Amino acid sequence: NGGAGCCAYRSGDGGGGIIAVSYGSGTVPTLSAMAGVGGSSQSGVKSIAAATDTTNNDLTVFSGYKFLGDVSYRNITFNNGSASTCDTALTSLSWTASGTIALNGMSISCSLLNTFSLTAVTLTTSNTNTLTFAKDGAQMTMALTNSVTLNTTTITLGGHAGSTSASGGLLTMNSAVGITMVGSTINANVSLPNVTNVSVDASSVISANGRGCQGGAVNTNGYGPNTSTGICAITTSGYGPGTGGGEFASGGGYGGRGGQGTSAAANTVTYGSSTAPVFYGSGGGGGSSSYTGGNGGGKIYINASGTITIAGVIRANGNSGVGYGGGGSGGSVYLLMNTLAGAGSISANGANGAAGCCGYRAGDGGGGRVSVSYITNSDFTLG
Repeated sequence: NGGAGCCAYRSGDGGGGIIAVSYGSGTVPTLSAMAGVGGSSQSGVKSIAAATDTTNNDLTVFSGYKFLGDVSYRNITFNNGSASTCDTALTSLSWTASGTIALNGMSISCSLLNTFSLTAVTLTTSNTNTLTFAKDGAQMTMALTNSVTLNTTTITLGGHAGSTSASGGLLTMNSAVGITMVGSTINANVSLPNVTNVSVDASSVISANGRGCQGGAVNTNGYGPNTSTGICAITTSGYGPGTGGGEFASGGGYGGRGGQGTSAAANTVTYGSSTAPVFYGSGGGGGSSSYTGGNGGGKIYINASGTITIAGVIRANGNSGVGYGGGGSGGSVYLLMNTLAGAGSISANGANGAAGCCGYRAGDGGGGRVSVSYITNSDFTLG
């Protein structure tokens, strides 16, 4: 445990230490990882505790784990309440298990990772899990042998897509398995090109809102995708024009053109395919003062050999600009399947521009593109 201070006026309590246990046989030991006791303005940080079975090559994380690099075990288990982090110098991380990765009520938050990969025969989830990789453009890949059910699990990748890769902010899984979401949320661009079945229950969301090309900085143009490379770049394709010193910027465009702001030029460019949309949405232009443009919507691509059941929400909407910034355009939703079922919601909406007084306003973002292709409609109702 960390040390505990006392009395009304105090410095922060000491943070808990690190406990690492390695053993060669027997059952997983029982450990209690304690936090620094009490605390007023600065409370102690919880201890980090994990155990490694060196005979079977299993890792059990009790209260948390600070990842310094890639890990590879037979089974990796995160216990309920564990909170893990990454070393601040770490830019890529992989978890590899020849057996099972079990998320039993854990969290991990890493702010500087560019890439994260999870590879296992089986992935299980229980209780509430949160995986957050906050850097703009952060990417995640999953490779599984067996189908997976995400129970009350939230996966979040960065904000906008960045400007270095056509896969910025993308969660990719190429495995030919099924995915069932129960009370879960994916906040990321998504590519599932080989899945068997996908089920999004009524309390689940796949959201690529604002995860496309970024909005413009103050008074500057927004970003749009280069249609040859797919990478976001300033003043490209459907970008929203900035004010260049005025007040109200214009919105980004994609499937529909962005609206013109009172103080900015118009950009009437639209781009991409109506039947196979694969691009990010474009960011709105930046307005005056401290007002930035809204990010464009991201991209969601699912190709299922069986059924896609949507009772919840799949969306790739643009973000509104800040103040006088232009709205971001909608992004892409591209769904291919044998059978479509459910009664959910699919959208790729442009965001509203801000309104000022006397008829002045920023431009709205244009709508994105949605394409849904199926052989059999099993009474799907669009909500």
